[in-house]
Amino acid sequence: MMIEFDSHTLWVKVKKQEGIGKMKFSLIIGTLNRCRELEICLESLRKQVFRDFEVIIIDQSINDSTQQLANGYQDLNIIYEHVDFMGLSKARNYALKMAHGDYFALIYYDERYLWEADKVLNDDREMILVGNIVQKSMLKKYSSKKQLKAIGYHQIMKNCPSPVLVFPYTLYCKGICFDENFGVGATFGACEETDLILEALDNKYQIGYCENMFVVHPTMQHSFEIENTTEVKKRENYARGLGALLEKDKVIRKNKRLHYYEMEKKCKILLKKTGLFGKKEKDLAIADLRGLNTGKRDFRKLLEKETYR
Repeated sequence: MMIEFDSHTLWVKVKKQEGIGKMKFSLIIGTLNRCRELEICLESLRKQVFRDFEVIIIDQSINDSTQQLANGYQDLNIIYEHVDFMGLSKARNYALKMAHGDYFALIYYDERYLWEADKVLNDDREMILVGNIVQKSMLKKYSSKKQLKAIGYHQIMKNCPSPVLVFPYTLYCKGICFDENFGVGATFGACEETDLILEALDNKYQIGYCENMFVVHPTMQHSFEIENTTEVKKRENYARGLGALLEKDKVIRKNKRLHYYEMEKKCKILLKKTGLFGKKEKDLAIADLRGLNTGKRDFRKLLEKETYR
């Protein structure tokens, strides 16, 4: 047992075996100057009947407003820590080291999906649950009851590009965590959750997609985003992360599984780039294509510099 874990992971494992602070979910929040969004999230959690969780807040803010807010919600079993580094994936990995739950859940703003996750997990330690982040305007589409279904990599890329994610403690014990080169505030500003899921698939984890396990995303701007960022820039940024992810899966994981997904996506982009669907779609398609190509190129440069880890 001891040779399988680093000293910190072993310490967490011993705590679990002794039953210290054991609970079902560790809810992870990485935040940067987002008090209003965090308050919405914590208020939502406070209204829940289901309370078998702890809330871990990793605060990267430059002031103490977040800490003051968190102090008002100690009934939610909050673990708060302020850090001096940036990057959402790095904050999440930091939180994983502090967690006591059997499952880890990434927290956004509206946490009604937790009770759904609790119903379908049934203590399956090899199951990862994914859902979706939806806009309020699309709420009706996801409101009907849907059956849990197992999915593979192609469905993951198409159905849940920004997944609501619940994964077991055993995944972390195997050394699988977030790639800190991906995610908001990192070199590639997107696709960190999808990267984690693909890594889990390679380690024989089953991925369960539950469409009615969703989070309603607010319209508020993310604090890491540049003020007045245009839709075109956001699309290019996401596409750059996706391009890097596609290259990583091919070069690092030695997989060709996303080849047809990439070809399909590029064909759709090129069709829109013709202008048949209007100027806006053409501009977004150009941003998508530029982002994909830039992400793939920049990831290869990262490998050449031997700075990737």
